[in-house]
Amino acid sequence: MNAKIRNLALGFLFFTTSTALHPQGIGKTFKPVFTEDGLIVAAAVATDAPWNADPTGKSDASVAIQQALEAVRKAGGGTLFLPAGRYRIEKSIQMPATVTLCGEWRPPMPGQPLSGTILLALAEKGNENGPALLSAPKLGHAYLWGLTIYNPEQRPDAPVPYPYAIEGRVAYVRNITLVNSWQGVPMSRLPSGAIA
Repeated sequence: MNAKIRNLALGFLFFTTSTALHPQGIGKTFKPVFTEDGLIVAAAVATDAPWNADPTGKSDASVAIQQALEAVRKAGGGTLFLPAGRYRIEKSIQMPATVTLCGEWRPPMPGQPLSGTILLALAEKGNENGPALLSAPKLGHAYLWGLTIYNPEQRPDAPVPYPYAIEGRVAYVRNITLVNSWQGVPMSRLPSGAIA
């Protein structure tokens, strides 16, 4: 069975099973999302209503993403999917425990523009001791998967300090690309976790 047919079958199975068991509410009806990497079963999609995170990079998406993350947490946890696009992040985002923020990661290619899910890191410019762009909870663990974090205003001839890109109790970090980051991930301060 080829991968696309398998993913469609799995998506249909997850969607119909979860809808039959829990016909209403976030975290109760799972939304299958098909990406180039496979099937993601999301509790919510940040670009959908009521959050409507802007994937064009023209307006700040940090509040919409934060609200969507909190909605997933309140529903008992799960995955918040952030589709491919450019998300302007002007405020630090607090990752709740039991929630995965999952995007569509694309490896950077020489001579090609960045693609996939890109967080435009603009929060706390000039403040290297400020809150991280993505801060994980003090209790429990958060999960990050499939994101590119890009500081678009960083210049090699006049670098500007920024806080860490990711900090806190992140149990799992997979397929994360940091571009122009002043500070990446403080590994020596993490109690546990995995980077893949």
